[in-house]
Amino acid sequence: MTAPGGAPPPFRFPGPRRAASLALLVFALVVTVTAFAQIGLARDGRLPSSLFGYGAAIVALSLVAYGVVWRWAPHADPLLVPCAMLLNGIGLAVIYRIDQTTAADYLQGRLQYEHDHPGGHYVPYGAGANVAGQLLWTALSLGLFAVFVLLLRDPRTLRRYHYTLGLAGLLFLVLPIVPGIGANINGARVWIRLGPFSVQPAEFSKLALITLFAGYLAKNGQAMAVTGRKVGPVALPRARHLMPIVVIWLVSIGVLLIQNDFGFQLLFFGLLVCMLYLGTGRGGYVLIGVLLFAVGSLSVYYLGVAVHGPLEHLVQRVEIWKDPGPYFNGGCQLRNGHILREFGVGHAHPIADCRAMGGQYSDSSQLEQGLFAMGQGGMLGTGLGQGRPFLTPLAFSDEIFTSLGEELGLTGAMAVLTVYLLLVQRGFRIAVAAKDAFNRLLAGGVAFVFALQLFVIVGGVTGLIPFAGITTPFMTQGGSSLMANWILIAVLVRISDSVRRPPPQAIQDEGMTQIVSLRQ
Repeated sequence: MTAPGGAPPPFRFPGPRRAASLALLVFALVVTVTAFAQIGLARDGRLPSSLFGYGAAIVALSLVAYGVVWRWAPHADPLLVPCAMLLNGIGLAVIYRIDQTTAADYLQGRLQYEHDHPGGHYVPYGAGANVAGQLLWTALSLGLFAVFVLLLRDPRTLRRYHYTLGLAGLLFLVLPIVPGIGANINGARVWIRLGPFSVQPAEFSKLALITLFAGYLAKNGQAMAVTGRKVGPVALPRARHLMPIVVIWLVSIGVLLIQNDFGFQLLFFGLLVCMLYLGTGRGGYVLIGVLLFAVGSLSVYYLGVAVHGPLEHLVQRVEIWKDPGPYFNGGCQLRNGHILREFGVGHAHPIADCRAMGGQYSDSSQLEQGLFAMGQGGMLGTGLGQGRPFLTPLAFSDEIFTSLGEELGLTGAMAVLTVYLLLVQRGFRIAVAAKDAFNRLLAGGVAFVFALQLFVIVGGVTGLIPFAGITTPFMTQGGSSLMANWILIAVLVRISDSVRRPPPQAIQDEGMTQIVSLRQ
């Protein structure tokens, strides 16, 4: 179809999709509130008394987020807020279910444990879930989301401060090693303590480092793409263009050595390699990045094997991934390679006792109990409120995906992964549509960090890769990750609003002014 005179029709930009966004948000709220109701019905045979309070709070917060987008970013992608709110709501429902664990549940778990391990000490793993606290973190996160949507009118303003933000991001990464505020929790030093709160500052490094990479590549990406040397079929970059990779690689290895955890190292170095490819289109950067990551990780692992103690937590994760069976309920690997099984049963201080024997202690209970939970769920799950997530360590945190898989089954877990993939797809679609190089790289980096973080945590709890202690976006209990991820959604909302906003229309029938240069 052509316009009069044979000219192609003008491109029509999509208008505001407020009704579509509201309909999707209502669907997300129905799923969330229904999940709360189902848990109460399954546990007590009646609707939970807190259903109205939690439901009203979630609906009010969702409408605030929708109103902010409706008023200040009307052309934003209509799926971003509903998808994020659906994941946030499902996470709240799973945490609520674990928070409802009763004394009878703990007694059942203790009796089962004592039957399997006479003389052992049962730990009630479900303790610690707090849905009221998580709802408060959700309110604070959506408040930050609104602030960023209001203040970040043009995401390109971040480009002016990309080096400053990059420096701040690196400082956030190393804060946990500062004496006095850094805290070692569950073997990894990735936390800082601020009064009664524990914060993972690396979560807030994500936007800062994405901005750094996007600003650098927007300026130097074309030069990095067209220069270099070809070695066989692979085009390698010039030495000076490799400096960003080498610097971030050295920083990531330093973080790995000091913090004793490879989750954020994998996340940030993988982010750099992806953004280098987005900014240059050169496969050589990907090849060099993968090789550097493999060399660095293997070197640190074998150093940890040779020097017992400083990197024990990292070595444990790899040993458990290689063969979790001998380490179920604790295992002590001696220097001759022999493993003393169930070393944690009956030992008040299994790690110290194992070290005294010159061995490396590992416990695969968290990984294996999570796998058992998903196996118990099967295809359709046990039903919300009818599983036993309290048997899995940190079921509301590191293992929240396996808690979901147990009660919703493979079908429910795949549905949740589909929502994540839809969120990632919309992010990449925004990146493709952006005309400005910085916005394109910023949106692509945000989309990729969601994808990579999901791969690392889901791959870890399913045994695909060594387990890494990072969060499941929007679902894991805790405030650091939730606030950081809602800020990333705000950035995507702002970029998509600028991309989808129609340009000003030319004034018709008012005469045309033409500027002609007479200089030759």
